[in-house]
Amino acid sequence: LNALINREDRLYRFQDYVPHSILDEKVGETGGMIQPERRSVICEQIHTFVEMYDLPGNVESLAISYFDRYFATTPSVARKQEKMMLITAITSLRLAMKITSSPF
Repeated sequence: LNALINREDRLYRFQDYVPHSILDEKVGETGGMIQPERRSVICEQIHTFVEMYDLPGNVESLAISYFDRYFATTPSVARKQEKMMLITAITSLRLAMKITSSPF
């Protein structure tokens, strides 16, 4: 386990996958990370999908983790586009289902 943690620390640019600036109320004004309201809507949509199709709970957490990791390293232009956020959320969910071997 320690070897995996050390490898992850070396390979990923951010120690925390959800940067603290994502929780900042002035995010939209400062051009920082995703606005908390938009991220909340995406997380609710992922949660609804997981519950609707009775998928394992780890699919939801994994999809949100992928979503956060992607946007933590994406240029701010892409973070401001609603379509880009939705496509990323769907892709994250699909990847999470594939990793956990869900039937979809």
